[in-house]
Amino acid sequence: MYATLKRRSDFKAVYEKHKRFSGRHFILLVNPKIEEIPTIGIVASRKVGNAVCRNLIKRRVRAFLRENSPDISLNNRAILIARSSTSGVGWLEFSDDLKAVFASVN
Repeated sequence: MYATLKRRSDFKAVYEKHKRFSGRHFILLVNPKIEEIPTIGIVASRKVGNAVCRNLIKRRVRAFLRENSPDISLNNRAILIARSSTSGVGWLEFSDDLKAVFASVN
């Protein structure tokens, strides 16, 4: 299970001090500070698409995290940023890229 980043100050803390892991469709920024519960913020800017598209991407990311939370060994604060190429991607490519990004952290 994971918690979500909600406040601007939480996002800012990760942006100021982070390690960057890139995939084809996502960028993962991880704060090196270890925490008990992983905390993830999902960002989909207007470059990704309209509001419907951005919300779909965020819902898919949350679904991926629910399904794969035992496989993800992340004990930090992190921000997952969707790239503009994410909008037209099918579920298999979407989930494969997320798995690769989270695997590169370890």
